[in-house]
Amino acid sequence: MATRIGTSFADLINFLEAALGGLKSSTGDAVQKRYATDIAKILPELRKLDDRQEKAKAELYTVTKALTAKDKEARAMGARMVSYLESVYGKSGPELQKYGFSRRQHGGGRKKKTA
Repeated sequence: MATRIGTSFADLINFLEAALGGLKSSTGDAVQKRYATDIAKILPELRKLDDRQEKAKAELYTVTKALTAKDKEARAMGARMVSYLESVYGKSGPELQKYGFSRRQHGGGRKKKTA
């Protein structure tokens, strides 16, 4: 079975509008009249929901952009605070735990590869 409706939402709207034009022109068939009525009823709902979705996408973009900026600012502030506290108490001072982060763990160095 061939697919006559495209995959995008715009393709669906265009298909329904074109079909509605054809359905309205044939006046004798009761089934076509019913389809014309149903499509005429659903098209405005589809357009309204599409508009709401586009507005939500725009709002999401704006919020994401603001959140990304605040995230970057907060991470920089946290890094400066950690740096300051490490300068006061040392990088591995046990006092750092009262601020909610553990002291730095030093690794044992690189392991030598064995051939």
